[in-house]
Amino acid sequence: MKKGKKPLWVTILIAIFAIVAELMKTPHSSNTISKIVDGDTLVLGSGDNRVTLRLIGIDTPESKRNKKFKREVLKCGVSDEVMLEMGKKATNFAKRYFSAGEKIKYKSYGKGKYGRELAWIEGKEYNADVIKSGYATVYQKSSQLPKEKLEELNEYQAEAKRKRRGLWRNYKDVMECLSQ
Repeated sequence: MKKGKKPLWVTILIAIFAIVAELMKTPHSSNTISKIVDGDTLVLGSGDNRVTLRLIGIDTPESKRNKKFKREVLKCGVSDEVMLEMGKKATNFAKRYFSAGEKIKYKSYGKGKYGRELAWIEGKEYNADVIKSGYATVYQKSSQLPKEKLEELNEYQAEAKRKRRGLWRNYKDVMECLSQ
């Protein structure tokens, strides 16, 4: 072997590590929407390929009674009916936004608290559009999301609030409460 030349197995090993490192660095995926749970949760695929996405950086009112729903009702001082109505409107926004069986691309930011994939929808930019349209607030605790994206979402939210878009039109006080 000549001086300075690496054995073939070393070169192959380095290439494999480089490929694995790149795949881990940019976890982009695509899959078909099988269910829209609510305004910030989608189910993709089916069977063993089924994955639940919790859309990162956004938070929509709950459309079903659960622990979070009860906390938000108490925190914001509104009736169950008002919160459910808001949640259903946010869910309907998502259902109008996406087509049944639509294939979407997303970037994963790892797993969240409940084992759901934290994801940013790419191409259509739903995460930003739902904020711009006033059907979601910015989830400030999205520590995995780059700071620039979070700042961008905050700007969109301020504009939606100022222009009274979506839920900001009739539920300004509740949206203000949910955004804190």
